[in-house]
Amino acid sequence: MMGINEEKAFLFSSSILTVAMVSLVGMLAVTVIFWGSGIAPVFNTAG
Repeated sequence: MMGINEEKAFLFSSSILTVAMVSLVGMLAVTVIFWGSGIAPVFNTAG
């Protein structure tokens, strides 16, 4: 399909998914670090 070798296509898609998962876990880790250091969202009630 589209002139791409099946092994190369699988490797490319696996690489894209790996980068996406690593980025997601990294953002979660940064969030945990920020919340642990006291930087947390403040929820205000209107009224």
